[in-house]
Amino acid sequence: MKLAAKDYLAAFDTIDGWQRLKRHLAEENYLCMADRLIGFNHLTIVQKYAKFYQDLGDDVAGRIADCHIAAYLGITPESLSRAKRK
Repeated sequence: MKLAAKDYLAAFDTIDGWQRLKRHLAEENYLCMADRLIGFNHLTIVQKYAKFYQDLGDDVAGRIADCHIAAYLGITPESLSRAKRK
């Protein structure tokens, strides 16, 4: 279901709690992004892969191609292969 821009803006005036919901979603996105950026700066490649695998679980991580995982983690596919062996 799509929400037209005019309807989205009108919701702020007519629906109680709409602004609170938007603020909550923005805060959640910010915390997720901050956690990911901190991980990029302070974790080793092996730690990045372990955290990725822990966050998504076996069922999801196992279905994603290694090249996509490497790109998400900001590493080369070769580095990912070495990390997976450890």
